[in-house]
Amino acid sequence: MPTGSKGNPHGTHVAGTIGANGDETKGGVAGIAPGVQLLAEKVFSDKC
Repeated sequence: MPTGSKGNPHGTHVAGTIGANGDETKGGVAGIAPGVQLLAEKVFSDKC
């Protein structure tokens, strides 16, 4: 989540869990689908 952003970072956390592309053999973390392409979209206003 960008610095200064308002809201809940839940989507950022989930995206990291899915798409993390770290190399597990070098201490990194691989996500569920490390080759996935993610698209971030804002769906709700800040008032939701």
